[in-house]
Amino acid sequence: MIRLSLLKALRRQLSGAIMLMLVISSTATLIASSSSPEAMRGQLACNDDIQISLDETCLATITPDMVLEGTGYNYADMLVIARDWVTRAIIDVDPVMPGVQIGAAQIGRHLELTVREISSGNSCWGRAFVEDKLAPIFTSCALNVEINCTDPTSPAFTGLPLVTENCGTYTLTYTDKVDKGSCALGYEKIITRTWIATDSHGNKSSCVQTIRILLGDIFVAPVPPHFDVVGRETVFKFFTGPFDPANWQVGNAGPGAINGTVNFTNTNSKLTIIGADGVAPAKMDTTYAAILSIPYCGTITFDWTSMIRGGAGNFQNDEAGYALNGVYTFLSTPPAGMFASGTLSVAVQPGDDFRFFVRSNNIGREDTFMVTNFIFNGCNQNALLCENKINKSVDPTPHFVAAPLCVDGYLLDSFVYKCTGARVPRILGWNSIDAGINAGNPNPDPVYYPSNPGCWPADSLVMWKGTGRPTVSGCSNIAATYKDIRIDIAKPGCDAGSVGCYKILRQWIMLDWCTGATRYYDQIIKVVDDKGPSILYPDDYKVGTDIWKCEGRWEVPPAWITDNCSNEIHYSIRVEDGTVLGDEKTGFVVVNLPLGIQNAYIIAEDCCGNITEKLVRINVVDKIRLSLYVIKQP
Repeated sequence: MIRLSLLKALRRQLSGAIMLMLVISSTATLIASSSSPEAMRGQLACNDDIQISLDETCLATITPDMVLEGTGYNYADMLVIARDWVTRAIIDVDPVMPGVQIGAAQIGRHLELTVREISSGNSCWGRAFVEDKLAPIFTSCALNVEINCTDPTSPAFTGLPLVTENCGTYTLTYTDKVDKGSCALGYEKIITRTWIATDSHGNKSSCVQTIRILLGDIFVAPVPPHFDVVGRETVFKFFTGPFDPANWQVGNAGPGAINGTVNFTNTNSKLTIIGADGVAPAKMDTTYAAILSIPYCGTITFDWTSMIRGGAGNFQNDEAGYALNGVYTFLSTPPAGMFASGTLSVAVQPGDDFRFFVRSNNIGREDTFMVTNFIFNGCNQNALLCENKINKSVDPTPHFVAAPLCVDGYLLDSFVYKCTGARVPRILGWNSIDAGINAGNPNPDPVYYPSNPGCWPADSLVMWKGTGRPTVSGCSNIAATYKDIRIDIAKPGCDAGSVGCYKILRQWIMLDWCTGATRYYDQIIKVVDDKGPSILYPDDYKVGTDIWKCEGRWEVPPAWITDNCSNEIHYSIRVEDGTVLGDEKTGFVVVNLPLGIQNAYIIAEDCCGNITEKLVRINVVDKIRLSLYVIKQP
């Protein structure tokens, strides 16, 4: 059987009317002739296995000329119908536009395309396959940067490229080629980072970022903090001002309202500053701020988000930021996008004036600046406690739970939870050196919690903290080592326990292999016992009087005294009225106590000089019965 589709080949060569003559023999012979073009009306031939690629807007328009074979058709008299090959559903994602519109939902699908001649009703059909052949576009590659060898090289620090994708989602990956530097070359290494954007259909594009890492400078390398602060609680108080509250608005609440709220007692801990110009075309240059007076040397770290929203929902970034001693740093500038956000660390000194601010300089728009995860790390850390030395038998995993709780209440770091809402385990204590000349001394390096899948990875959360090293990791031209000088501060001859109380003078030396320069730094580390002994003894005690005189006598039963660190504890007795005899070895006796209630004190002292006084109220009563004696006269 010979199909009429044989006309497809003939029609490209003939014009006019076509006459067919089929001669049946051992072979089939087709004879054709033509006369006028009008005789072609109603005779259609469609292409098959058509490939349709979507454009940069993820759309394609199917027109009759894409489906029909040959030329010479009256396309104005043609209608295209597209159906899904499997579901048979008619497809046109935008019926208002001329032609049949297809989009992202049709990628990877076969379509049945039918072309119908409106005047004659004749039609033909062909099959098409829809593809996305356009790779994602890098509108901006990550900028070439020059960083210190102590800086991280992760994209979060070195920057990310900007990518647009015409049809849905994409994945962004990168590969690094590392060229090692040297003293002669003047750099640590150069990372050639190739970014690859791949869409969901396998189309790829790439761009290249160059990261130049400098050699280390021992004179600017951060050094570890001192651990010598005893009994200090760092308390920071936020307040708003000084500024005129009449210039403020909160949303559409009207002038005169202030919103500068800081809450560090719940999971939504944040500082939010909201302001608006309010009256067009006024422009206010006044800075609205939340101000913090810095009491101690340290580093402030915080997350921030900034935006400005117009009345029509138009989002742009506004001028917001922080200021240190009158020097303003803007964290965003309009019109950089819908939002701006990031994480920053700022070094501060005692007496510094630090503030967050929003500068309301956009006409009739609502400015919002939010700060979260505000953390202050002091230059000097708290001294290490003797009872918090690492205990390697501790297994934290029974306290791990599945996300989102992650950790139970026993191990939860309540301070971090209250400030940030994050559920992470608390630091249990400090790590110590296992062996060598400095065995038992605080270890510069920490011990990390094992991973809790879905909550945190391994080597990310500190379980037993270290005292730190100079930050030269990643700098091959710098070497650092130390020597410990230990100074015991326990009382001579007193058994202060396996840990004791002492000071470490850790002498760091850093050497620059390229220049031969050296730097010395003395780190002070204190291991202290800041708790006095615990005394278990009755609050009240009743004693009688001496048989020969009307005064109380108290034979003091030994007190039950314990200490958190010291193995040796000494105690004594003190009274406000009376005489104390004896000692802690032979026992104490208090005599000459007046009748009535007297205050006595048990005073216990450990080897590190901590003293605890226990008040005992002594009730002296006369329990001796009156005796009558008859004396006979001679």
